[in-house]
Amino acid sequence: MSAMFWIVAGAVLVVSGLAIAATAARGVRRAGSTGANGMAIAVGGGLVIWGAIALTVGLLTQD
Repeated sequence: MSAMFWIVAGAVLVVSGLAIAATAARGVRRAGSTGANGMAIAVGGGLVIWGAIALTVGLLTQD
């Protein structure tokens, strides 16, 4: 696959992961913390990590 695919995929994962984690964290501040909030924050963090990896691979393999 081309480097541009990894760059775009990584950027999408990072942005969506940040949005998921931020939305869940904001919900925790308003109401009490639930297991669902913690799971959403963890999933968002995982997406950010994998997005950063994909973005790094894309940038390093760019022509």
